[in-house]
Amino acid sequence: MKLQKVETNQNDSVSNGWKIASAKSGRPSLVRSDGRWCESRYSPEVDARRRVEKNGVMKGETVLLVGMGAGELPRAILDVIDKEGRLAVVEPVAEILETVADNETAGNFLNDSRVVTLAFDPKKNAGKIKIQENKQIIICNTPNEFNAGILELLKNYEPDRFIINPSVEWPEKLSALKELFSDLEVRMKSSLHQEDLLKKNKSINRERFLSAPGVSELRNLLDGSDAVIAGGGPSLEKIAKIIGNNADWIATSRALLPLHFLGITPHLAVTTDPQEEIARHFIFPDNSVIPPAVVFPTVSPHTLNAVPQIISAFAEGDGGKRMKTLREEIGELPAGGSVITSAVGLAVLMGAKRIFLAGADFAEPMMKTHVKGTSMELSRAAVLGRFSTLENFGILGERFLCSKGERSFAKSVGGESIPTRKNLMIYARAIQRLAKKYSHITFFQLSKDAVELDGIEYVKADEVSFIRSNILLPSGTRMRKNGELYEDR
Repeated sequence: MKLQKVETNQNDSVSNGWKIASAKSGRPSLVRSDGRWCESRYSPEVDARRRVEKNGVMKGETVLLVGMGAGELPRAILDVIDKEGRLAVVEPVAEILETVADNETAGNFLNDSRVVTLAFDPKKNAGKIKIQENKQIIICNTPNEFNAGILELLKNYEPDRFIINPSVEWPEKLSALKELFSDLEVRMKSSLHQEDLLKKNKSINRERFLSAPGVSELRNLLDGSDAVIAGGGPSLEKIAKIIGNNADWIATSRALLPLHFLGITPHLAVTTDPQEEIARHFIFPDNSVIPPAVVFPTVSPHTLNAVPQIISAFAEGDGGKRMKTLREEIGELPAGGSVITSAVGLAVLMGAKRIFLAGADFAEPMMKTHVKGTSMELSRAAVLGRFSTLENFGILGERFLCSKGERSFAKSVGGESIPTRKNLMIYARAIQRLAKKYSHITFFQLSKDAVELDGIEYVKADEVSFIRSNILLPSGTRMRKNGELYEDR
């Protein structure tokens, strides 16, 4: 990817409906072509400072910003990251870059040496953008170029923070990229919400986590065999009864109890959640064997202590620069931001030739949220005394989801419209991306009631002859060359 020096053309004027207007405070604010204000028409600089603070931006960090607006948000970020920080600005609408660059006040951040700007300009009007000669601006004329440019920014800049400007607009040609960034934003907000908990868990878990076998030691153990991924969705019970122990199971933590009650012991479990309640899924009522669990360093210490044998893993790209040496030592796990996508990533890393989804429905029919034996089912039983019927309990849950704007609908494998949640669709799209990325592996859904996923076939569980492997899992303490744990620095 080459950084283009865009030539200044003093005779060209802004030829679009976007404009910079003065807010009540006198600061520049962006106005859409239809006359609507993108930013506060009162104090855009105050809104920008609040957004930067809410996203936890700190001095010296590298930030990726999607959507420059009228420049108030980039300037607020630059004020916080100070001289040691860097800012990568991605602007999907070239007309906005052109408008901002043409305004001396709004566009002054473009000339900052800490800033690199990536813009999408299908009209190839880059020559109209007025900038100083030493500025790094990357102009992309096709969606593929733009996607590649973003990947290169992520690779070269390794951003610590990711922010989407609320005023950002996406051209139709970039709709898939818009969806991806929206998913990333939801995950980022969730991570920020739990940041203190994640840091606390990481600190407590450190010694045991680093002394356990690493997930890289599981690489290619399936050697072309099949893997069945068990999620906690409504279809798991029916499918598990058909398959039984005739397949290599990789179970998410919430699927352990349902499988246990059916007499199925998975080869491996995967848990990524930082909440304490996940630990209860590793406590079986009859003291049966609990399978080894692949865990992240940020899981609940209660969960870590409940698992007899852990296998250490970092999510792909997780850990930051300070953990680079450690990640190379332990190995990285292809993941998509959830426990179900991490389980699929584990099957990929282990060399599965075919991956089957059982209970990974990404659907949530009212009053049948999870299979029997999960914490959801147990909590329902506990509170039924407060409600007249299970139906009333389901209705209350439905009202709550609708009030939060979380209820959504999707097409099922069987062609029906089924209820789901927005965050479940984020995970569904992550599975689609994994299937596309690892095209040498065949992915299957085992339920007609599951959400339909692009690139993933459907097959009935009773029509599959599963290929099993003889997995020998690593055990014991990880050996270090110097006999000590690596330091996180």
